[in-house]
Amino acid sequence: MAVTSLYVRGAWTADRAALAVIAAIVPPLAVALFEQGATLVSGLAAALLVSFIWQIVFAWSRRSPLGWDWVSTAIAFIVMMPTATPLWQAGLAVTFGVVVGEQIFGGRGRAFLSPAAVALAFLLFSFPAVAPVSENNLLALATLPGALALAVLGLISWRVLAAAIFGLAATAMLTGLTEPFAPLYSGSFVFGLVFLGCDPVSAAATNAGRFIYGFLIGALTVVFGAAGALAIVFAVLLASIFAPLIDHIVVWLHTFRRRLSFG
Repeated sequence: MAVTSLYVRGAWTADRAALAVIAAIVPPLAVALFEQGATLVSGLAAALLVSFIWQIVFAWSRRSPLGWDWVSTAIAFIVMMPTATPLWQAGLAVTFGVVVGEQIFGGRGRAFLSPAAVALAFLLFSFPAVAPVSENNLLALATLPGALALAVLGLISWRVLAAAIFGLAATAMLTGLTEPFAPLYSGSFVFGLVFLGCDPVSAAATNAGRFIYGFLIGALTVVFGAAGALAIVFAVLLASIFAPLIDHIVVWLHTFRRRLSFG
């Protein structure tokens, strides 16, 4: 997850916002490193290297400055990456996420998908035999301080968070799940919602649109299985695809209502 100058205001520059996101993502990364050890260290190094190389390549070709977004992209991917994923698969997934999900659209701020979400979707869809991420409460707890800080600083939208939780609970109850709030204890759901779903680059930009977008993430998470990395990744990816349309409809309705009010 990251932001650019197109999405920050006031004292926040693109680099400052990216560094704030990196600081927020460090605690859940520490939990993941503690649980998986050396296996995750090698994967993290590979993801950081591949992401950095592609950022260098496109920054050089466009004569644009290199930001820090590539760091949070690699970390978000590696924390949710299925255990025991071969390094070549991880590198290929990060390449696909950064190049196809971001850089071919012009880079950060011009793309409409989270590169980390695209990379994870590519990995989970292309290599379904890899073991799923183990769920734990500690990862969810480690995500909360950073999420709160980013929301207070205005770098992620509280509307997306609130609507996603409501959409999750409402859909779970409608479908008859006995524990509608169970995914809130899932590390994958909480981490994915904060660092993939709340990415301002891929989320809806209007306030009303953010409520709809967040609700869609929560509802789709239940539809896709409620728990696990696969459910939240594909929920975020599908919701992000519809985010521009959601914003367009919200703006159109607002314009139509104003025209009616002025006769």
